[in-house]
Amino acid sequence: MKKSIFLIYIQIAYHYSVFANITSQCHDGYIDYKRPAIPFVPFRMTDSETDKELSPDDIITAVDRNAKSYQVTAKEFFENLNSIEYGLNQWGYSLRDSTGSYNLSSLDSCLKLLENQREVIKKNLIQEPVNEMLKYTDWKKKVDQKKADQKKKYPRFTDLIYYRDLNKYDEYTAKVQAFDVPRPLLKKVPMTVFKKSKNWAFEKGEKSKFLIGGGAGYGVKVSHLEASSYAHMTIDAALLKIWHGSVLSAKTSASSPGTGMGSISFSVNIFGASLYAFDRDLDKSVHSIDREFLNTPLSFEKGTHFTLGPIPIRLSLGVRGTNTLKWGLDARPLQLQSFLQHNAELDAYAVAAVDILIAGVGVHGRLLLLSVNTRIAGNAHVEFNDTLYFKLDLVGKTDVHSLYGDLKIVAYAYLPTLKFWNGLLEKKEWSKRLGEFPGYNYSGNIFDYSATLSPTGFSAKGQLSIEDVNDYMQIKKSVKRREAVLSLADITQKRARETIKSIENDFNGHNNKTLIAEEDLLKNNFASIDKYFSDYEKEIKTFDDIAEYL
Repeated sequence: MKKSIFLIYIQIAYHYSVFANITSQCHDGYIDYKRPAIPFVPFRMTDSETDKELSPDDIITAVDRNAKSYQVTAKEFFENLNSIEYGLNQWGYSLRDSTGSYNLSSLDSCLKLLENQREVIKKNLIQEPVNEMLKYTDWKKKVDQKKADQKKKYPRFTDLIYYRDLNKYDEYTAKVQAFDVPRPLLKKVPMTVFKKSKNWAFEKGEKSKFLIGGGAGYGVKVSHLEASSYAHMTIDAALLKIWHGSVLSAKTSASSPGTGMGSISFSVNIFGASLYAFDRDLDKSVHSIDREFLNTPLSFEKGTHFTLGPIPIRLSLGVRGTNTLKWGLDARPLQLQSFLQHNAELDAYAVAAVDILIAGVGVHGRLLLLSVNTRIAGNAHVEFNDTLYFKLDLVGKTDVHSLYGDLKIVAYAYLPTLKFWNGLLEKKEWSKRLGEFPGYNYSGNIFDYSATLSPTGFSAKGQLSIEDVNDYMQIKKSVKRREAVLSLADITQKRARETIKSIENDFNGHNNKTLIAEEDLLKNNFASIDKYFSDYEKEIKTFDDIAEYL
């Protein structure tokens, strides 16, 4: 299986992540290509040419534009594909074509739009005058002007002799002001919003027979004003070609501001119909919930007619089982901890009947559609004191067993025969296998992510995606740049203070008479001042060189 432009998505994922965090802080006027978000629907793990189901370990051959081949697993390919699809959906774009399949060639146009958007941000935000990094020549002009201004304050040699003769050193030193060098102006732009979401989806079977799928997701958003979270779980199924739809859909969200009251919402749909829903503001700043919202049997049935051999058959096909949902929440100002847990046992069943007295029909076997126990949880802790500090944890685990067993319909009829010893009737049988599956099992983490932002930097660990790594690199790069600039500014200021203080100490010291009386020593002193300015200019040049790579 080949995907000729598979590697493009690595590039677009990088560009999307690079400015995703920036645009979250941008004024709306900076966003030119963003459309209303569209619902995210993950792509199935199938071969795009044959529509054959792929296993996670199947190997896909990816070929880039330079005809270089790469080997990746189907799991890696579709995880990254769905990650890009989710990101594009938030901007109103999609890789999905009119047939419902992914079209990687559309990444070219998406990439062009992202490049254009990056230029918009660069021109409007990054290149604002207050954020502009001065060139070396501009810094040198500032330093030269400062040096010239400072030299005007130094007395002439004859003035020093005058002060020496009058013994008025204190009067002289009081007139010479401390030197203050120009330093870089770094606009303080703290990270004010951080978003992170993790999603998982699975799908097994065939629509023409039996299919089971679903997913879960958890997301958080933190700022200096509020911490909020949302979670969702879904189950979808298909029964032959009779029915395909939602078995269960559950959504929950919560917010906890720094001041005031938060809000919570929870909704559950069963087979497309609303079963439970509420949305309300909290009546106190500290709120705790640990509740089983749903524990009920599930039952859904659809009917159809078909012919097996010469026998017309009425078939009722359905889903039945048990379903449990639990939700827990602990909300405090700028702190949230919550979990959503789903447990379900679902079987597919069939009931058949005939309207002919001389015929009969039966259904044999058992088909397990789904046995699942999924728990997703997260917590967000936010502090704000001039800069944003937060700690996040997102964890999801599941135990899935699906599509195990088979269902078979057997029909029979007594047909006329010349075999009189059988009573002139002979029994004939016909059979049809509705579905036979070996089973699919998975137990383990579906996502695991934790991150911390503090004054000392940003760290992230767990099962990191390409988007997570790009987030990490961009934030670390920003912190590194800020630290480098501030460190350099501190060094130059320290050297300036030490140098000028040393000169002042020389004039005020017990050897000041000798210093001023000796012309050679005085000239050396002025030479040391010139050397200081030269050293400072080198520091500024170093700063300019570093800034090019930050």
